[in-house]
Formats: sequence, C-alpha cells, structure tokens
Amino acid sequence: MAFSPDFLEELHARNDIVEFIGQSVPLKRAGRTYKGLCPFHNEKTPSFVVYPENGSFYCFGCQKGGDIITYVMEAEHLSYREAVQELASRAGMPMPEEKDDGSARLKLDILSANREAARFFHRQLNEESGAAARAYLRGRALTDSTIVRFGIGYAPDSWQALYDHLRAQGFSDEVVTQAGLCASGRKGGCYDIFRNRVMFPIIDIRGNVVAFGGRRLNENDRAKYVNTSDTPVYKKSRNLYALNIAKANADRRIIIAEGYLDVISLHQASFSCAVAALGTALTPEQAHLIRQYADEVVLCYDSDEPGQKATRRAIEVLKPTGALLRVITVENAKDPDEYIKKFGAESFSKLIERSGTSVEYELEKAARRVELEAAAGKVEYMQAACAVLARLTSAPEIELYANKVAGTLGISAASVMVQVEEMRKKEQFRSRKQQQAELDRSMSDAFRNFKGDKTGETPAAFHTEQRLLTLLCTNPDYVAPVRAVLTEQDFAGADMGSVFAAICRLSDESSFSGYTSLSGAVSDYLYSQLAMWIASSSGFNATVKDALFLADKLKKLKSKPSAADVGSMTPEELMRLVKQNNSGV
Repeated sequence: MAFSPDFLEELHARNDIVEFIGQSVPLKRAGRTYKGLCPFHNEKTPSFVVYPENGSFYCFGCQKGGDIITYVMEAEHLSYREAVQELASRAGMPMPEEKDDGSARLKLDILSANREAARFFHRQLNEESGAAARAYLRGRALTDSTIVRFGIGYAPDSWQALYDHLRAQGFSDEVVTQAGLCASGRKGGCYDIFRNRVMFPIIDIRGNVVAFGGRRLNENDRAKYVNTSDTPVYKKSRNLYALNIAKANADRRIIIAEGYLDVISLHQASFSCAVAALGTALTPEQAHLIRQYADEVVLCYDSDEPGQKATRRAIEVLKPTGALLRVITVENAKDPDEYIKKFGAESFSKLIERSGTSVEYELEKAARRVELEAAAGKVEYMQAACAVLARLTSAPEIELYANKVAGTLGISAASVMVQVEEMRKKEQFRSRKQQQAELDRSMSDAFRNFKGDKTGETPAAFHTEQRLLTLLCTNPDYVAPVRAVLTEQDFAGADMGSVFAAICRLSDESSFSGYTSLSGAVSDYLYSQLAMWIASSSGFNATVKDALFLADKLKKLKSKPSAADVGSMTPEELMRLVKQNNSGV
C-alpha cells in the first residue's frame, strides 16, 4: 500500500537509523557516517555504512542499500507494509487504514493452509497409518509432551490425502501450491509433496507455521529429508528452527545444532535455547536474527568433518554480529542427541560451561594441523594463528591471545603482535582497494543494467542524471530552482524522469525532505540505486550552482540527436547538424 508522505516522514523521524541498526550491528563512527560489518553477507573488513544525515545505509560489498524500512525488510524478511507496521509499533504510531492489493490476502491464506496442514499431520500421527512414524519417534526417545510441543506429525503414504483435506477446507489450488504443500501434475490436478514422512512444522518468531521438514520412514526413498522450498511467507535462509521457543530464553544464550532432532532432543533435556539452520549453512541473515535474541552463541554441530566444516562457516558468519562465540566439541558421540542419551543432560551442561571461545577453537584446530615440535610446523602455526588474531577488533582480546600463541611457540608476545599488525595493515589495504573496485563495478553495472533504458540513454546523460538526482535527494532546497528550468521530459531515461517527477510531486505537497521521502514513491529498485549513488558521493559538497549546471547540461544532452536519428538523416540534414556543432549553436 501507499503511505502518505507525512506518515513516512514522521516514521523516519521517530526511528533513528543509527540507533536501530546499532542494536544488532556494532557500528563505529567514521566522520559523519557510521561503519560496521555487513549483516547481509560475510565479510572481514567493514564495508557497511550508515548515513544519519539522510537516513540511509549502503554496503559497498553486497550493494544492498536503502532506508530504515528497507533495512527491516531485508533483515527480518518482511514485506514493505509489514516493515512499516513494525517500525510504527516501535515508535508508538497508529497505522493508517490500508487497502489489500491481493498479495497480503494470499500470504494470510498460505499461513492458514499451513496451520491446517500441521493439524492434519499431527492427527495422522495418532491414526493406524501413523504406527511406523510413532515407532520411529519412540526409537528417538521422544516423549508425548515433546511431540505435542513441537507439533510433530505424519504425512500419509498417499498421493492426495493432504490435498483432498485442504480442498475440503476451502483452500484453492493456488494457495496449496504456493504454500509448497502440493504440486501441480503434468496432466492436471495436484499431488502431495510430503508422503510417508515424519513431519516437523517450522514456526516463525510470530508463531506462524511457515514451512515443513519431512523425514523419510522408508530408507529406500531417495531423499532423507524433503523441506519446503521458498514461498511468499518463507525464506529458509532467514528463518531458524525452534527460534519461536528459544527467543524467550532469559539468559540471552542460543545453542546452534545441526538438525531438527538434535534441537528437539536438547529442548527435551531442558536446553530450551537450541535452534538449527534449515537445510543450509548458517547465513548472515540468520546470524543477524540470532543476535537480536542472544549475546552468547554456542555452536554444537556434529563431530564429523561436515559438522566441523559447518562450525568454521558459522564462526565466520557470526563474528560480525559481535556476539560471544563458544564451540562445544562433542566427544564419544556423533551429535548432541547421542551425547545426551549416553551421558545425560547434566554432563552436557558441563560441556557447555567448559566450552572454549571461537578463537580458542580456531587456534586449537591450527595447532592440530601441524607438527609443533618441528621448525616448519612452528612457522606454519605462527602464520595461521596470526591470521586468526588479525581478524579480531578488540585490542585487549588480541593481546590476550597473542600471549597464548607466544607461550605455545616459546617466543615473545611482541613478535606475535608485530606479525598480527602487519597482517591487519595488508588486509585493510586490500579491503579498501576491493571496496573501490566493487563500487566502480557497481556504478558501471548500474548504467549497463539500468531498468527502463529503452530511450537510447547515453553514459553521459545517465551520469548527469544520476549526479543531479543525488544532489536533489541530499539537498532538498535545490529542487525549486532546478525544476524552474527542467522537466521530467528533459530526462533521457524514463526511470530517471520518474524519480524527478516523484520529487517534484512531493515538493508540491510540501512533503519532500530528502532521500527517505521517496520511500514507497518510487520502485524498490530505483530506491536502492539512489542509496548507492548517495553513498558514492558521500563527502562531496555541491552548491545550487552545481545543480543548475547539471540541469543545463542535461537539457543540452537531450537536445542532441541520437545515433539512430543521425543514421536516418539526409545528407542536407547532416551538413546542417555539422555546421550547428561547429558554430556552437
């Protein structure tokens, strides 16, 4: 829906972007901006910048940018309306009346279908056909109360049992297929995606059933697990299994395990802060979500090589969040579920308390890979250990671990610190070059891929339009003098012209106060492009004369004939054009 400019302006005013983002992303002041590690992709050097003056953010690494509404949409996987609603609730603002465009209705119907499907699966578990599923769950030592708590169910060994049930409840083919519960057959009709499987409902932090995971009962089935693909209400990279329960943990600790049953077993053993990624390696979006509910994260993946690989990946992804990271090494068991069954919950609790930090885990892994008694092994360990320390940001923390590394090698801590500092300088230099290269590439790609460029827009016209719109978004006072000499039709690019038209329209309504005023007034794509352009021009001051110069240049560029126009000219027209250019007319 479209919100009024006045409402959006007040929404931005009441939600400080630095304060909001700073709750989950450690930010450091850098002149007039704030910098931090991007929450949307994995990086070692900060390329995520927040601009408090215009209420925007931009990442020079992954090119995501926008305002606080865009940030909430990306970070929490919400629609535009839902993000606005969350910010309004945070600011104590009532939401204006809204009109449904159809997409909101579809999402509500999908959630209703998922909820009904969860009830259907759970009922089937207690039917005669669910005997094998019940036996499997008993074999995993799950209690009845745990099964009920997690809503575990059974998908019958039938092609259309769920489909027929949902249709009888009034759900359309579009809803059940969009929900990922059923699929369309080649010859028409629909069939169930989940068949003869133990079913694990996936519930989001708001308590909605958004997806399912199905574990095979027939070992001959090719796929051990079948999981819901992304839908209008679910993105697996932005959700976590059991976070709806774990988020209420009072001590702000989260345990990350590898799968559904590991998590369920931990909860049954009273570790109600356990969660799991959903069929994928931990993502920056999931790390950001975890950080909202935890100050300490304990990694407890399987003890095999894939599990240890997942541990190392999770460490890299979670580090930018600033959370305290600990790693449990599960010994004499392949996973936490097996460990608890063999040694009990009390033993696992002690395992957590004895767990080392992620830095200690990495240093230990580096030491295990070499022969420390040999000179070559010491050199290799020194390089690996210093690389670990070079990624740290806290000086006391670096010094602490430098002393440990020095003790392991039998050398002075000063020698370690010199090596670490050298690595940090090299990484910072490399990162700056990479950021500039990425920005240059982004700006180049922006012209090449700019949507709506069907008007023969030239690079010169594009860059002039881009610079002018950036000036207007950061200097609203320049709008009046520019629009006195420029119209939407003077823009070579239709999309660029639409942005200028939106600026003029909002100015007429006395509702244009800069970049954030365009939220909802232009497409998400254009809004993101503007964020990138503003970021690229940060630190440069321009006057109204500069804006007028760009406006004049744009009019002249628009008046020049295109290559197609020149190609269709008669010899007389070409001679006339040459004479005009030579005379400066």
